[in-house]
Amino acid sequence: MTGPDHPAERDETQPALDVTTRARLRAEETERLRLRTELEDERRRKQISRENRGCLGAINLVLKILGW
Repeated sequence: MTGPDHPAERDETQPALDVTTRARLRAEETERLRLRTELEDERRRKQISRENRGCLGAINLVLKILGW
């Protein structure tokens, strides 16, 4: 099995990360992913909101033309 902790794959000039450090790094990466997902979701909601406003404007225009 190879991987970053496997002696053949590890840079011997850098000490192996301890369990606490690896856990902290994983938690930080998870938080970054959560924040990135949250930001993408917010952008998507804003885009949908803009599209909906455009549709409502078109509907209102048609209704105005029809005399409603």
